[in-house]
Amino acid sequence: MKKAADLAIGIAVISTVVGIISRFMMKPIVGIFASAFLEFSGVCLLLAIALSLREK
Repeated sequence: MKKAADLAIGIAVISTVVGIISRFMMKPIVGIFASAFLEFSGVCLLLAIALSLREK
């Protein structure tokens, strides 16, 4: 479960960076708006928290 939580955190970081870049450029990246990237990163972080709690 630790690897899955780390993977979710990594995906969240990448999604956050892409969302911030999209917000600064004021253009959607690959047709996806910045808010979608940022909300997806929030979901990934919640998944990482849930997986971390599950292993304890």
